Amino acid sequence: MNFTNTASSLLPTLSRCTWLPPYPTSVLPQIFAEVQRHRETCNQVYQNGQIDSELSDSCKPILQLHLQSILRIKRILLAYMNARVEKITDLVYQSSVIPVGLRGLLSGEERSFNEDYNDLLCAYEDSIGVSFLEYSGGIHGGDGSTLPYMVEVQVNEDRGSVVDNGVEVGMGEGSRHWVRREAVEGMVRRGEIEQRDVEV
Repeated sequence: MNFTNTASSLLPTLSRCTWLPPYPTSVLPQIFAEVQRHRETCNQVYQNGQIDSELSDSCKPILQLHLQSILRIKRILLAYMNARVEKITDLVYQSSVIPVGLRGLLSGEERSFNEDYNDLLCAYEDSIGVSFLEYSGGIHGGDGSTLPYMVEVQVNEDRGSVVDNGVEVGMGEGSRHWVRREAVEGMVRRGEIEQRDVEV
């Protein structure tokens, strides 16, 4: 019987990737099938080893082996999913739009989580009157300097204007602009303008 090998293969894959590996849709059913086999074996051992409502000593090590395998798989899956969630929440702070190249790596639930987390962050920023990007001082380069993070935005309805680097940029309907993200971050998060997809 396969003892946690499939689940154990997830963690090295995650640690080798610079961002995220694709969501393991083909591997998860195999892992759940393994857990089911361990559970069925536990049930059989328990039923066969019962003597007058007590479990015989010869069955206890077998039960322990299968139960510990189930618990190990659970710990591996929790660690794997936690690492994915951390990287997805980091993505919200990097960009309010999931880049095209990364969308295929996320499951539907992860994309939904990203959107919900983004909405909560936007509501929090609105309630305190400060955007995360303004508070953090922007995106930092390897030498500690702050880098301007540029985005392309599409204006679908007239939004007045924004000031970007001391220059007023008109946000007229149908216009596209290449601006610093911090200048338009609040509008993008609220859905007032659309950040164009960026290939990664």
